[in-house]
Amino acid sequence: MNHLNQLIYKNNITNPVFLSKIALLLFTAFFLFSNPIPFYEAADPYIYALTTINLVENGQYEFTNPLLSETGDWVFVPQVFSKTIHDTAVPDYNPGLPVFSTIFYSLGGVYGLLYAGPIFTLLSLIVIERVSTKLFNGTVGLFVLGQFLF
Repeated sequence: MNHLNQLIYKNNITNPVFLSKIALLLFTAFFLFSNPIPFYEAADPYIYALTTINLVENGQYEFTNPLLSETGDWVFVPQVFSKTIHDTAVPDYNPGLPVFSTIFYSLGGVYGLLYAGPIFTLLSLIVIERVSTKLFNGTVGLFVLGQFLF
């Protein structure tokens, strides 16, 4: 028990600012995981998810369909894609999000894609809080965390 008391006082766990940060992060985690919104619900839904699934299952970043392959016409290219010289379609957006989400799809399938958004959000909040706390102090870290959440 003496070791536990030393650990608590050494890490300043009884500090109200520290406890407030933990409470905010726990509340946010509960909210995000109980109401997950897939990360691919953007202006053109499901394109990110389809690109992720295509990357994992086929190892390809490009799409094609028989009509595009035969005619090479722009009519058969989806909205956020660009046509290549090989009569295939490549997404216009950065590949970072689909490449990042391949980890989640590989681990959890479609359900992994569903929870990629909440996990990434929590990791981002923790990084933002830690950076602001290390640069300034714990109160600034709490303020920054509160500003991003509310």
